[in-house]
Amino acid sequence: MSFASAIIARRVAIYPKQMNYRIEGQLDIHLVEEAWNYLFKRHEILRTLFVYQNIERPLQIVLKERRIDFKYIRQLDKGTDPFLANLMEADRNRPFNLSKDVLMRIALIQSGDSEYHLLWTFHHILLDGWCLGILYSEFLEVYQALKTGKLPQLPLTKPYSDYLKWLALQDRENSGKYWRDYLSSYQKMAKIPAYLPAHQKEGLAKVNSYLFELPEDITAALQKKASKHNVTLNTVLQSLWAILLSLYNDTDDVVFGVAVAGRPEEIEGIEQMVGLFMNTIPVRINAKGELTFSQLLQAVQKNAISSKEHAYYPLSEIQAKSPLKQGLFDHILVYENYPIDNVLKASEKCPEFKVSAPDLYREINYDLGILINPSKKVDF
Repeated sequence: MSFASAIIARRVAIYPKQMNYRIEGQLDIHLVEEAWNYLFKRHEILRTLFVYQNIERPLQIVLKERRIDFKYIRQLDKGTDPFLANLMEADRNRPFNLSKDVLMRIALIQSGDSEYHLLWTFHHILLDGWCLGILYSEFLEVYQALKTGKLPQLPLTKPYSDYLKWLALQDRENSGKYWRDYLSSYQKMAKIPAYLPAHQKEGLAKVNSYLFELPEDITAALQKKASKHNVTLNTVLQSLWAILLSLYNDTDDVVFGVAVAGRPEEIEGIEQMVGLFMNTIPVRINAKGELTFSQLLQAVQKNAISSKEHAYYPLSEIQAKSPLKQGLFDHILVYENYPIDNVLKASEKCPEFKVSAPDLYREINYDLGILINPSKKVDF
């Protein structure tokens, strides 16, 4: 499989598609655009095209020069909220041509004398959630440097091609065997019971979002449980979900999807690299009744460690090696531990304006997506 084939084939279960940052203060519109263009020069993935139609093997092409798709909209005292909502929806629904278009767009909407919305829309083939904090922090650094006539003080970049080279060296045959053995004899999808009205059984059903927040004391108790057994909080939550899923499906053996960061530790500078690394893989948990919760935690953690070196393998190929094929699972868990908070810290370097925590629009490829934000109060 070629580099481009591997990236195009990667199916990300839940992915960010649009960010909306609210900025209070004074902005130089021209410098906002130029700061993003600086990042286009800095990161090769932002200058990338994917050519895949009418050719035998898809190609990933990095252009020498490419500028951000940028527009400035002045919308003072004209009902900003409905205007912004309509603009965001229209921009999300505007398709990207992978072979021709700039795959990232910025719209800067001025809604008051010192109030702006920076609308950032992109194709998920370029970036995953981890990259958002990196890029926006760098944007703020570059903007402030340009504003003061200085050179931006950013670390040297590690090119995304380093990851693609690593990907090409992986033992795909061994990973394929791992996933075939991992999923062998799994014969029935474990799902959450759902009610779908008759008029929605054909075509697309409406997607609803709900927010649940665990109190600090329960969150602290879960973290304490994780520490006591030398496992991660993610492992504890996956184990609890497996128990619930087993009860709903009257079986000890369950599989569900999880999103993994997909950033190999052996690649130098991987944490600051920009590109698509996230992947979706199955997690299989056997919540046998005779196991103590401690034993279950250890088993889940052990399996997670074993799966880690094979987490790069495309989900479509994992599914092909399972008895259930595309019917392997219909929902996923996403443990969102990427560094979005770095944006708010970086904004302290720009004293003339204040950046609020962003609104993040995601898309989902499954019937149910559970997003877990591991803060002082875990929310879903």
